[in-house]
Amino acid sequence: MSKTQDFFGRSAFLVVGASTNREKFGNKVLRALKITFVDGESRVPEYKGKTAPVVPINPKETVVEGLSGHTSLKEAAEVLSSMSIKPEEAGIHLITPPKATKDVVKEALSLGFKSFWMQPGAEENEAIEAADSAGALVISGGPCVLVELSCLDLH
Repeated sequence: MSKTQDFFGRSAFLVVGASTNREKFGNKVLRALKITFVDGESRVPEYKGKTAPVVPINPKETVVEGLSGHTSLKEAAEVLSSMSIKPEEAGIHLITPPKATKDVVKEALSLGFKSFWMQPGAEENEAIEAADSAGALVISGGPCVLVELSCLDLH
């Protein structure tokens, strides 16, 4: 099983850096995940029929693309817990500046999250090293959710 297949096997997905601006990648990644795992319209055969909550994380928005958003990872972890989903069962997509990625990964590890996908441009070496040292699944250095989910046409 590839790292991306392992990641997409998670029980829920958090999108840190989700945006209401449809031109930003934080919005496009959120929409790709929503199409695939919430709306049931996967463009990739191996994910057809798989459903999973998709949770936007944005400090200023409570709803993004019709999905209930949360202002922090801690708040999102509590919501996942109420759905009987443990942090280690969820995957975090990071669409953040590298400095923010470092802080998010540190906080996420302290909350028990163990799967991180740093979208191109979000990678940060110390964050990657910290996640690797904690035995977390880390995807970085190129693979993009939009490519993996055949959603490059989102505008």
